[in-house]
Amino acid sequence: MSEISVTPLSRFDENRYLTYPHANGFIDDGRFVILGERRQDGHYLLRCDVATGETTPIAPMRTGLCDERRPSREFDVSPDGHVLAYVGDNTLWVMDPTGSSSAEAVYRGADGDELHELPNLRNDARRALVMLRHGARHGFIEVDLASGKETWRHEVDFWLGHAQYSPFDPAWVGFCHEGPCDETPDRVWAAPTGDSAGARCIFDQHWDDPERRISAGHERWAFHDRSAFVVAYGQSMGRPRGIYEVFPDGRPQRLVTESDRDWHVNVSLDGRWLAIDTTGPHDASGRGWENAAQISDVVVADVSTGERRFVSRSRLRSHPSHPHPVFTPDARWVLFNEADESLENNRVLRAANPFLG
Repeated sequence: MSEISVTPLSRFDENRYLTYPHANGFIDDGRFVILGERRQDGHYLLRCDVATGETTPIAPMRTGLCDERRPSREFDVSPDGHVLAYVGDNTLWVMDPTGSSSAEAVYRGADGDELHELPNLRNDARRALVMLRHGARHGFIEVDLASGKETWRHEVDFWLGHAQYSPFDPAWVGFCHEGPCDETPDRVWAAPTGDSAGARCIFDQHWDDPERRISAGHERWAFHDRSAFVVAYGQSMGRPRGIYEVFPDGRPQRLVTESDRDWHVNVSLDGRWLAIDTTGPHDASGRGWENAAQISDVVVADVSTGERRFVSRSRLRSHPSHPHPVFTPDARWVLFNEADESLENNRVLRAANPFLG
């Protein structure tokens, strides 16, 4: 196994991290990436030059608890780079990460609503999806950023996560049924935007046949088509495992690239490449978490052929130190997280797309 050149964009002692895989962190056509930084007194946002690693502070984040599990630390940036959104103190905040303006409160959780972290901006940055819990029910709301008004509320009786507009066609919204993957038969959902009655599961996990049953997760909606890429985990009883592409418009799901160790997936803007991290060494025997040894590898796959090429080795750790690889907008580089040996701190690294040299 030979590693390509990998360049740190931050140090472990700085404890910086990328935002979530289905969110955007890039501005100025990919020249800069927005990073979070965890400090003892809270979370901060920084603008990082992808070529040099030089950073400029932007602002602290409001980091009051969004739910009982963890404080807000993820964010999303509009494609034009001028609107950044995050949730903290049960409030949706927006700001311009290219300037020096402070965050503005756009929407505060209604009575009984517990807003969750990781909002998702529509391509035009006029609306945002914000996940929530209301009593025993979960869901999301769509918020008009200009007026601060709720324009759509979708609630379900299961734990809902990963609410995101289709970047290709924001007339569709994707979300997932969260929970233990071996107990969740209907992970990937889609709905026409504003139409709760049209919501449905779009990935057949063959749950009625234990020998074909797929345990799935970490879906990421695509930029190049009305579709999403989904991980079929290594612990699935059924085969083939790996990355599938699924569609809300009736086209049949398809296997893109096969593996017994995939964990998270991301896709380039042009839809040619997938960035994947793994549950253990990509070239080790076993499947799923077998022989994981605190290792997560980063690989890139060709969507048209399924061919994979190794990028670099990282480590397994909880959020926000999952590797969570992401392509720069031109797909020349893959950025990913890496925890240190103590699993206490995190840094961000940059590596070349091995298919592009």
